[in-house]
Amino acid sequence: MRRIVSAAVLLFCFSGMYPALAAQGAAVPQIDLNSMAPELRKQLVEPPHLGCVSQDYEGPLQTARYVNRCPQPLHLTIVFGNTDDVREINLAPGKSRNFNLTLLDYNQRKGSSWYVCPKGYSAVDPRGTAFKRPIDVYLCRQTGH
Repeated sequence: MRRIVSAAVLLFCFSGMYPALAAQGAAVPQIDLNSMAPELRKQLVEPPHLGCVSQDYEGPLQTARYVNRCPQPLHLTIVFGNTDDVREINLAPGKSRNFNLTLLDYNQRKGSSWYVCPKGYSAVDPRGTAFKRPIDVYLCRQTGH
């Protein structure tokens, strides 16, 4: 059993019209899973290290959509810079989804950060708790569905 899990972050930050599309990983703190309750430890996994999920704006209203170019189904958690409005979606391989939010909506919310997990898992902070604002380090917790 591994004692320490690297909490490398696959975090994409969007702000305004010029999103930083590169994944930001490496050089992040280690999380000691042994300091967690055994039942919680069983539910946590590292985020997948993927670069095959993207966001773009389509149509005349510039509606934001998320595209999964990965071979596996994923779950995205999206949080915004100035509101506690958390959005979550499942993304099938080769498919895209949106929330009917426009580029203007994202700008008014001071951009967004999104967190990628395998399907059946949601992004949580290092304590295993859901979050409503952007964070630097996260894990994926099994949701049971």
